Amino acid sequence: MAPRARLSILVIGFDANFCYLMQRYGRISAHKLTLAKHDEDILTQVRQNRPGVIFLEVAHPGGYAWNLINEIKINQDTCDIPVVICSWQDEELHGEHNSADFYLRLPILYEHFKSALEHIGG
Repeated sequence: MAPRARLSILVIGFDANFCYLMQRYGRISAHKLTLAKHDEDILTQVRQNRPGVIFLEVAHPGGYAWNLINEIKINQDTCDIPVVICSWQDEELHGEHNSADFYLRLPILYEHFKSALEHIGG
């Protein structure tokens, strides 16, 4: 069996523990993982780097993260990039309504991370 290609993953996180875990999971899975902070120009970073998948932590209901996913999904250059919503809240239906490709409830175990990647074809 041929080895899987390295996937470029962009993690947009607010919580240091979430970001740390995602970095660990990226290393374990041998994928290329980049962290972005919510105060950076993330949409420009997404357009320039074209990640294979985005893991987006939703820290607060109805806030910045939902606006960001909407911007990603309506932009012609980024709409095809899968977005995995990661939240403490039970927001799976909200994520589906906002065009999320997969939903993970925090805390995320490595098996959940792998499952999300398999679901989106990574």
